[in-house]
Amino acid sequence: MTWARRSLTARTLAISGIFAVLLAASFAILVVAIQSLKGAGESALRAQQAVTVGTELEKSVVSLENGLRGYVATGVEAQLAPFKSARKQYPVQARRLQALAADDPQLRADVRRISSEITDYVDLWALPLLLIARDNLEIARSVIVNTSGRVRVEHIRSAFATCSRAPGLRRRRRSADPTTDPTSPWGWASPASCSCWR
Repeated sequence: MTWARRSLTARTLAISGIFAVLLAASFAILVVAIQSLKGAGESALRAQQAVTVGTELEKSVVSLENGLRGYVATGVEAQLAPFKSARKQYPVQARRLQALAADDPQLRADVRRISSEITDYVDLWALPLLLIARDNLEIARSVIVNTSGRVRVEHIRSAFATCSRAPGLRRRRRSADPTTDPTSPWGWASPASCSCWR
């Protein structure tokens, strides 16, 4: 009887040990899965923030152009409000987007290029044209019709489309919100789809 009892005890202990090992392995797998989900969640949040900041930056570019064109067309100082606001906001937006793109070298390079192009637009086109307009609106009007400014803005906006081709952002954007506009580089309603953008 003691042999049978020991055998039963040994089997019970062996089965309990196997269950304990299985339970510990299941727990370890669960911990790894939770960590993976946490990382994916943080990545999705950064991607969503990048989408939002990218959209804001693109809107700032359009506001720069619209404000400048409005002032040159009317000579009314209040028309410059979008230009002035966007001029203050775009460097901050570009820095935020750069920080959010920290884990994506291609997107980081695209953001640097876009930021540089916006700065060139402001410093080499918009501000000189604004100075001309403050001095002589007729000359500024004749300069603004030559499309150089519009071509620069269209080039900047096409660079936003290049950013959307960044594999990580495109993949994250699709998973972030299925209702997004696929034609917009940042996944939201395309500025081209709004009549106020043209």
